[in-house]
Formats: sequence, structure tokens, C-alpha cells
Amino acid sequence: MAFLLILCLVVMEIQSFRVVVNLEFLLVLSDVFRSALASDESVNGAPLTPQQPSKAVATKDKPEPATTVNATDEEQISVQIFIKDPEIVLLADARDKDTNALFLKVPVSGKLNTTASFKGIRLHLD
Repeated sequence: MAFLLILCLVVMEIQSFRVVVNLEFLLVLSDVFRSALASDESVNGAPLTPQQPSKAVATKDKPEPATTVNATDEEQISVQIFIKDPEIVLLADARDKDTNALFLKVPVSGKLNTTASFKGIRLHLD
């Protein structure tokens, strides 16, 4: 029995990242999604659940070949993100030129690891 490990590593480094966020827009957007979810629950009478995969129908003509997966095969994906010198601006009201704003300048680094048995996210504010 052979052991097979598939490894994928992605490293991203972002310099001088700037984003302006309109908080009023985000609040309206979140209300839209919450109301859509609430209306779906009232129509169906039950909370939304993921659909179950459909079961394959066996035919008498051609039986499907049996496939076996080696239990020792493992795939690992690792993504590392480094944001250096970021500037995140949170606006109270984008329509008012004299609005209040909050400026965030905190370097961020993050790491996402996934394997068949483990999924984890780690975020660091430096």
C-alpha cells in the first residue's frame, strides 16, 4: 500500500492595500439577505438545509465498475496571505462629505489549511 500526498501551497503578499467601506451600504445589504432567508423559511415551513445528494440508479445492462480509494491518499492545500501597509476606511455615510470615518492601519496575515481530516483558518493582526 503506497502513501500519496498531494500538496498545494499558495503564498500571496499584498503591499499598500487600501479599501473604503460604506457601513450604511453593508447594513442594508445584510438586511436584504436576512429578509430573503426569513421569507424562504416561511415559504418552506422549515429552515434551509443543504440538499441531499441524489442516489445513483443501477441499470441491468451495464454494472458500474467498482472504484476503490486508497485510505492513505491525502490532499493538502495551504494558502498564506500577508497584507502589509493596509489602510481600511470605514465610512459612516458616503453621501455626506462631512461624515465620520474610522481609519484602520493594521498589518494582517492569515493562513488557511485544508486536508481531508482537518480544515482550519488562522488570522493574525500584527
